[in-house]
Amino acid sequence: MIQFKQEVEDLLDIKVDVVTENAIHWSMKEDVLNGAIRLWKMIDIKICKGLGF
Repeated sequence: MIQFKQEVEDLLDIKVDVVTENAIHWSMKEDVLNGAIRLWKMIDIKICKGLGF
């Protein structure tokens, strides 16, 4: 998980926290998961641009 965190930070040039879904307090879960989805879309876009798509 540490390697994944470092790779994402290097790719996006931002600091990220990596946790499991069960580690998120129920009151924050929806916001955190929505943020994770947005982050994943950013990663996908950067990878596609890097591959020439």
